[in-house]
Amino acid sequence: MAGTFAPASGETWDYEVPDGLTIKANGVGVVLEGTPSNTAFVSNGTVSYEYVTMRNFGVALSAAAGTVSAVGVALDSNATSIHLSGTAVASVSGFSTFLGTGSAAVLDGSCVLSVDTGSVQVGASPKFLANDSSSLLLAGLAVTGVGDVVYSYGAATVSITNTTVSGGGAVASHSSTGLLTLDTLTVVDSYSAADIFSGDALITNLSVSNCGEYGVSTSAAAGSISVVGATIQNCQIGALRSDGGTMNVSASYLTNASPGNTTGVSAHGGAVKVRNTTIRGYGRGVLADSATKPDLGSVSEYGQNTIMDNQVNFYSSGTPGITIARGNTWNASVQGADAQGHYATLTVGGPASGANYVLMAGDQLHF
Repeated sequence: MAGTFAPASGETWDYEVPDGLTIKANGVGVVLEGTPSNTAFVSNGTVSYEYVTMRNFGVALSAAAGTVSAVGVALDSNATSIHLSGTAVASVSGFSTFLGTGSAAVLDGSCVLSVDTGSVQVGASPKFLANDSSSLLLAGLAVTGVGDVVYSYGAATVSITNTTVSGGGAVASHSSTGLLTLDTLTVVDSYSAADIFSGDALITNLSVSNCGEYGVSTSAAAGSISVVGATIQNCQIGALRSDGGTMNVSASYLTNASPGNTTGVSAHGGAVKVRNTTIRGYGRGVLADSATKPDLGSVSEYGQNTIMDNQVNFYSSGTPGITIARGNTWNASVQGADAQGHYATLTVGGPASGANYVLMAGDQLHF
């Protein structure tokens, strides 16, 4: 029966849900309303929630063990909608929604949360917080108007697939030693797709446009980062930046409409390898401003990159070094490139300045 069930109607909340119970609305418009000091339901067994709205709780659903299933629920304006700890396993599906400024979920211990097909709207950062050795799996979501979507710490693993994010902060701020997986993720008008501070990441079929910083960036403690099949366009600072770890980029398309002070790929301390990738329209197509120079194509594995139509296609600064860049396409008929934008096998040294490359004294660029 439709209606609002709240303290004013006699609800005391902080209910312990027995094993095997299903709490299900028997019609539309069933609202369970609490206060910031209430937890709606606490469970440690197998429980289900179906087609109810839970709002204004300190915590809506809490579990430290057992299995939780939520189908078609609306979690609205709770300080924390879901808190899992211990060994709890929870799934949220059926076009469920997370609304309001509180956290969608906080994960502690070795718990697992999967959220499949639904929406996350309006809120503070982060919406999902994964700690310890927890696992967070987000799939088929539409996320709008949110700050940072996911923070991960400890050894937490995070997977985000088939999801669209618009008008927010960083989709994934990853400070965990666990694996970050982004697959078929679309990010529009947000700060960035991923800021990776530690751990490994597997990023496939990423689409980013009009972001406020880089599409993907790494810090000094990052591990192995793989970017395959990405399309990153019109980010204010650049497409990819590596400050640490190893970044392998392949089969990607990186473009910018307004060059300005932008960079396609920034090798800023991390080891960067680029293959079969287009980099066009930036102030600097590839920036190598540390002693660790990028691998743009080797004798045994040509780069097959298109690095052209940037204000400067390759720009070396900081510490001089050797960059290998065999088998790529550059601006044609510039600095020794032929009419097709290719170079014969040769080595050029710095200082040198032109549209295809800028080198310092002591630099070598091997075509």
